[in-house]
Formats: sequence, C-alpha cells, structure tokens
Amino acid sequence: MKGIAKLSLADQRAALKQRLCPVTRDLLGSMGKPHKVNVLGRTVFVCCQGCVDEIRENPREYETAVKSFTAWLERTNRLPVDPLRGFRRTHVAKNEEVRTRHAFTSDELKKIFNATLEGPIRQKWPGLQRELLYRFCMETGFRAAEAGAMRKQDFAEDLTSVHIAPWFTKSGKEADQPIPELLRPKLALFLTSLSQGEFLWPGGWKQLDDGSWSKAGWVNYKGAGRVLNADAAAAGIEIGQKAKEI
Repeated sequence: MKGIAKLSLADQRAALKQRLCPVTRDLLGSMGKPHKVNVLGRTVFVCCQGCVDEIRENPREYETAVKSFTAWLERTNRLPVDPLRGFRRTHVAKNEEVRTRHAFTSDELKKIFNATLEGPIRQKWPGLQRELLYRFCMETGFRAAEAGAMRKQDFAEDLTSVHIAPWFTKSGKEADQPIPELLRPKLALFLTSLSQGEFLWPGGWKQLDDGSWSKAGWVNYKGAGRVLNADAAAAGIEIGQKAKEI
C-alpha cells in the first residue's frame, strides 16, 4: 500500500482505516495514490481515477454502494461509527419505488447463519458451505463473484491473505487481499476437504481456451443473492422491501 504514503498524514490515517475502495474493493494504495471523492457530503477514498469517474457518472448507484460500504466498515470495526448513518438517498423521483438496503445487525446475522446451517441444500451447496460464503463476503468485503473465484491454491499457506487473478476482479487487475484472523479457522477446516484447483463455491466461472476465465452459472444469474434471500427468509428476515427512501 505504498500509494497511501503519498497522502497527507491526516489522509493516510483516514485511508488506512477505510482500507478498501468501495468501487473495486481493492486495497487502497495498491494502484498508486488514492483519490478523494465526495459522496453524500462525506469524503471517501477510491483506488484510482477510473473509480472517481465511475462514481461521478453514476452518482445514484454509488450513493447506495458507499452507504453499504461505510456500514460494513463500522460492522467490522474499521470505523467506530458509520459516518453516513441517517443519510437518505438523493434524486429519488416522486413516484419512484426503490428497494431498501441496510446493513444486517449482529442479531440478524446470527439468525441467518443458524438458519443456513440448519437449512436444506441450495445451489448444490450444503448449509455449512453457504454459511462460510456469507461470512467470507461479510468479513473481507469481497463481492459474491470474487468469492466464487476462490480456489484452494489462491490462499497463503498460513491463510493470512488470498491472491485474486485479474480476470476475477472488477478492476481487471490482480490483487492480494488480507484475510481477517477470525475467519481463518473456519476456512482452514473447509479447505482440508478440497483438492488443489477446486473452487470453494464452484459453478460460477468457466475457463476459456486462452486460459482466462469468464462468468458462468450462479455468478452470471446472481445465484448467491437468491440463496441468501432464501436463507434469510428461513430466519424470518425479509430482504428487499419496497419504500420511498433509504
């Protein structure tokens, strides 16, 4: 993260706390000096100018994305308080219906994890495998498609980090991401059941003739969201209620 060293001391502290770019979820500083952008009146760091342009071209989409991201920063203790809690989305048409989004509470997560472990096979994955997927995405900030690219050999031997090839990331660049310590025991136990080359959550990517990979299966049709909805419903938690504001 040498790029962070190019920021002022105050910005270095803020960027180190944020850690990840809310657009690509890559480590801040991995693509040079992070860029500052204003979202909902709050300064957020992104990894490159392309992400600045992406947010400016699609402000409405990224208002929601950044709100979810700052909620995740609070939930994983990277920030003491979500700085965007209480902000409402701007530019909502008078008669428009949008879906509410909020970070799961600790109690909701516990209920979803328990319901998942006790639930039936979904997406050909038993409850233990799905529960690990939810925890993996929650603790690391990976998108489901990125998690679907995880293979046994991609993890460091001590499980402190994981390597992601460029065709699996939104930015198109390879990355090495740290694995939170609390997640490592569950990962270690699950990885013992896999062989080299096996995906932790298979069926989401297919290899092309040139050796690169392309989205397929559940990654293509957002199967992870569907099974999460089903597991959350089994826990008595409804996702995606409609409302006028978020």
